[in-house]
Amino acid sequence: MHKSTVVLPVVSLLFGSLSAVVLSAQEMEMPKPAPILARFEPLIGVWTGKGVARQSADAKSGTEPWTATMSIQRILGGFAVQEDLVIEMGAPTPFLMRTVYGFDASSGHAMAVIVSNVGQANRMGYEFHGDGILVTYGIDPAHDESGTGIGRSRIEFTKDSYRFVHDGMRGAGRPFVEVEGEFTKPAGGGAVKAVDVAFANQPAGEEMKSLAAFFGKYAVAGKMMMAPGQPMVDITGTDAYQPMYGGLIALETVEGESGPEMPKYVSHSYGAWNPVTSCYDWFVFDNMGVAMSMASRWSKPGTQMVFAGSMVSMGTLVSSNTVMNLGQNGITSAKGHTLWGAEDPVVSFDARFTRR
Repeated sequence: MHKSTVVLPVVSLLFGSLSAVVLSAQEMEMPKPAPILARFEPLIGVWTGKGVARQSADAKSGTEPWTATMSIQRILGGFAVQEDLVIEMGAPTPFLMRTVYGFDASSGHAMAVIVSNVGQANRMGYEFHGDGILVTYGIDPAHDESGTGIGRSRIEFTKDSYRFVHDGMRGAGRPFVEVEGEFTKPAGGGAVKAVDVAFANQPAGEEMKSLAAFFGKYAVAGKMMMAPGQPMVDITGTDAYQPMYGGLIALETVEGESGPEMPKYVSHSYGAWNPVTSCYDWFVFDNMGVAMSMASRWSKPGTQMVFAGSMVSMGTLVSSNTVMNLGQNGITSAKGHTLWGAEDPVVSFDARFTRR
């Protein structure tokens, strides 16, 4: 390994859609996917399954049968695993769910996000027990009178079998098995049904409709401070926003330019409206070992949005506030301020966006 100046993009939305950390004149190794991500290998592929769902702990409520197809693949150069699930329950539209599993290298935390075509976007934790059990767990904040939900899924798997049981409880209710079922890998591989629609064709709320101002692809050019005390450097890349599930979820994809012998930087970010906090929640995964969440809110509806978040980077707590400006053609500019540890806040990102 030789000494060099290397630009490593590290996180997208936190610093205004493109970001980086510089490691200069020191020994350095390219980041590698965390070992926990290798344990998903038996799950990679296409699966078909069936099972039952329950609405409550009341035995009289009965069960609802379902069938499903599921695709599990590695994304972002192996730094994340993406699961796409299509569930048929006899409704005019299927229930769609995407789960992304990542691992944040700086904080050492495993993080997953689940988004769905009912507008759900929840952060979860996950862990493996032995070679064939995956446990996921999380909280679904109260969006209605039913109360806050707490759930845990236990998945037992081999390279050919997949069985899961999801236990949940909401509000003051008793825990019960909400969903259970089994999957197998079809002969010949198969494919997941391509569909992108809101469940029951429900319309997006006004909050998500307002994100249409972002939708499109942009060329990004500007300057960025890679570390405290260092000069601003030129950056370029592309930033694209698109709706998912009839606009109930927003997906951002960033591709950043890199230096010689460096892979192209890519990140995926998922955004959804959170009625509990009256903010947009964003969940970010990239191909440099970042898995994190942040929040945003309109400061001037339709023309200016503020993104804020914090993360651990190279052992230091980093906080950021980024203002994104929009015009008739979408995003026009972004300016970010960053606090590295105990340092004074500085302008760390200043870029122009040109719609393609």
